[in-house]
Amino acid sequence: MPDEQRAKVSILNRAEGEFAVGDQIAFEGYADDCGVAIAAVEFSLDGGETWTACETPETNAQKWVYWNFAIEAKQEGFFKLDVRARAADGTVSPLASSVTFTVGKAL
Repeated sequence: MPDEQRAKVSILNRAEGEFAVGDQIAFEGYADDCGVAIAAVEFSLDGGETWTACETPETNAQKWVYWNFAIEAKQEGFFKLDVRARAADGTVSPLASSVTFTVGKAL
């Protein structure tokens, strides 16, 4: 299978609208890699400089991984969340899935 089709990840919700400092912002999506289990879904808020991994130990090669998590908006600004998948064989998504959102002043 070509690398560009490996370790696919998608974001289902697009975090639309503006959020306020202190809000919980929820994200969810799916990851899969045809024939190889997904070992982790990884998240970055700094353009891919650092990644936080959420291990997925109970997965297998036949099932998609549903992921979800929430972050607390701690400061104002414009943000981009990148999400990628890491397969059990070490393959990482060649293209991260991304979503942008804005956080304004606390209400």
